[in-house]
Amino acid sequence: ASSVYAGWSSYGAGKAAVDQWVRNVGAEQDERGGVQVISVTPGTVDTGMQAHIRETSEEDFPKREKFVDLHEKDELEDPDRVAREIWGLLDRDLDNGAVVDLRELTTASDG
Repeated sequence: ASSVYAGWSSYGAGKAAVDQWVRNVGAEQDERGGVQVISVTPGTVDTGMQAHIRETSEEDFPKREKFVDLHEKDELEDPDRVAREIWGLLDRDLDNGAVVDLRELTTASDG
């Protein structure tokens, strides 16, 4: 979560913490061997969380309209496609501790 929204401090901090944890565990595992870890930023995925956001009042979440617009314009990421892309990361030679933004990978491979 790189966007800033009032009321989402715990959500954003939690996602940032996971990214940093993955970077550190990746560095540790490179030295010791064992497991490979990555963190994935999939973009705005059409999930139950998105449905909940759209049902929230403007008073409770002033940025609600942005998410309603994304849904109405069919600009939310399809969860099945996102899952396939995440699965496909296993075939890539990613650095241990990589933080991967699927939108950047898609843009690079579409070009």
